Formats: sequence, C-alpha cells, structure tokens
Amino acid sequence: MLRTGWMVLVTVAALLLGACSPNKATVDNYKKLDWTMTRDQVYSVLGSPTESSKRETDPSGNTTVETWSGKGQDLITITFVDNKVVMKSMRSNGIDY
Repeated sequence: MLRTGWMVLVTVAALLLGACSPNKATVDNYKKLDWTMTRDQVYSVLGSPTESSKRETDPSGNTTVETWSGKGQDLITITFVDNKVVMKSMRSNGIDY
C-alpha cells in the first residue's frame, strides 16, 4: 500500500513538473537551430517533441517529422533524415519563419 502511494505521488509530481516546464517552442529557440544539427542537439534546445511520425514514403525509414507546440499557436516542425536536420519551419502569431 505504501509503495503504491509513493508511485502515485511520483507520477503526479512528474505531471506537474511537465505542465510547469517552460515553453521551448519560441522564436528565440527556433533561431538557435542550425541545418548542421543532429536530433540530440535539437532536443537539447527544444526538449522532446510534442509529436513525431515516420515518413511512409521513405523506403529506408530514416525520415521523421517532429513538431513542438508552444504558447498559443506557435509550432516548430523539423524533418530529420538519418538523425540530421534537413528541413525546419516555424509559425508564430501568424508569421512563418
């Protein structure tokens, strides 16, 4: 019983910390992203993506499209091939970057 209580407490704390984490999908962070970056380097700037999907049209299976949602309608989208940035875009307050 005590162990279950601790697991619930840890889970709730993790959820609260995630909800309170700073918004990383910002124009300032987008400008830090470089075409030569790896996936791990992008993650160090933006954290984990909100959504990730493999490109079904890529027979090698090495292409993924990942998105980070920010405040309001801010959205960063990055395409990786072999874990390297090949395309990036951001839309913030109706402006494309």
